[in-house]
Amino acid sequence: MSWLEEANKNLVLSWVHDVLRKPAGVAEEWMKQVRQKAPDYWDENYVAHHDPAGKGREGLLDRLTMLSSAFSGMEVEVVLLFSKGDIVADCLRITGNHTGHFLGMPPSGKRVSWLQNEIYRLKDGKIVEGWVTRDWLGLWQQLGAVGKPSR
Repeated sequence: MSWLEEANKNLVLSWVHDVLRKPAGVAEEWMKQVRQKAPDYWDENYVAHHDPAGKGREGLLDRLTMLSSAFSGMEVEVVLLFSKGDIVADCLRITGNHTGHFLGMPPSGKRVSWLQNEIYRLKDGKIVEGWVTRDWLGLWQQLGAVGKPSR
């Protein structure tokens, strides 16, 4: 692995371990910390190919605000992480308590977990593009918003 691939991988890992780990407490305090650190990781004009409504770094921060308001006690586990050239890919397992409104669903109090696959392109030590997929169906099933398939 080249030094650039290692540096890119370490930047994404640092974002997950050093920034996204949400301590117990108020979501607003956590988001203040995330907003302060985000410029060290994310290009201002970050392109989220998976979220056309989310423009730039602010769009990413808006999505994180929504998630942090809906899920308390969030834990983020890196399941898989690798890099090749200017690309870093990971698979995260995100777990949290559904204690706030989420996409129109009232709080259920349930502890839920979902997988999230992320592919990022980095340039000059910042994340400039991203493609993210989430297991929303599995999450909605855990929340009782949709039924599980019958067997």
